[in-house]
Amino acid sequence: MYKNFFIYTFTTVILLMFLIQGCLDKPKRELVFGSNMWIGYQPIYLAKDFNLINEYDLKLIEYPSTTEVKRAFENGIIDIAGVTIDEAISMAQKGIKFKIFLVADISNGADALLSNNDSIKQLSDLKMKKIGVENTALGAFFLSRILEFADLKISDINLVSLELSEHKRAFLDKKVDALITFEPMKSYLLSAGAKVLLDSRAIKDEIVDVLIVRDDIYFQRFNEIEKLSKNWFKVVDLIKNKDEEILSRLSQRLEFTSEELKNSLLGINYANYKKNREFLYSKKPKLLKTLDRISDFMLKNRLIEKRVDLNDMFIKD
Repeated sequence: MYKNFFIYTFTTVILLMFLIQGCLDKPKRELVFGSNMWIGYQPIYLAKDFNLINEYDLKLIEYPSTTEVKRAFENGIIDIAGVTIDEAISMAQKGIKFKIFLVADISNGADALLSNNDSIKQLSDLKMKKIGVENTALGAFFLSRILEFADLKISDINLVSLELSEHKRAFLDKKVDALITFEPMKSYLLSAGAKVLLDSRAIKDEIVDVLIVRDDIYFQRFNEIEKLSKNWFKVVDLIKNKDEEILSRLSQRLEFTSEELKNSLLGINYANYKKNREFLYSKKPKLLKTLDRISDFMLKNRLIEKRVDLNDMFIKD
């Protein structure tokens, strides 16, 4: 009897050891990052191109629109996403739990209102004109700021809702008189004769792109997220220092000439480590003020149904 009990116990322990070892040896699945083709998210793709990020550690998916990025993050298809802060607020209001772990960039002219109508000389000339804009909270926010500068109401213009993939054709075919768009589309259209009426330099620090990660992924795989951030900053420093290899690859990715890339980079402020400390990890994170302003706008315009706890998006030191 005791002998059988000993054998049973010994066998059970051995099986448990094998099971535990199997779990320990099982490789972690790759993390998945998704974004649209915004110039501000390119450092992560460049980091992978230059083997700073192992291809087995991180899978990258570039989506044609912000709507698809949001949907993929909400459905758990991607673990990390590049989004604008209005998109982050929108997802938080749906109960999606995540952390903003990195400020990617601050738009400094890369978002713009472009015109292809010679009769539009100034913002007030937008009255009764057709204005194209992507159907996002950020598009609505930028439009509202443009109307403030123009001293116009939404009823004073003819709004045309356009997906990003429709911007180029609608503008060149003159289906709209003006268009709210962003890089790299902005540079494409400028080279085709578009004129800038207003850009994001007029609303400093209000258009911000961030990288977010699911709460469970952040806490389970903290070291990998930290490594990703460090490699991001390496690429950002290389871009800021005008590294020829990095800039050449960035031009290829965006299908830009060197001059187009130079002009595009003037319109964006990549956030380095110091800027991230200021925006995310100081006692009074600068990003919180911007989030609060966008959140108020979204609530007022019924783009969200209730106020969200903005502090819950921040990583506590």
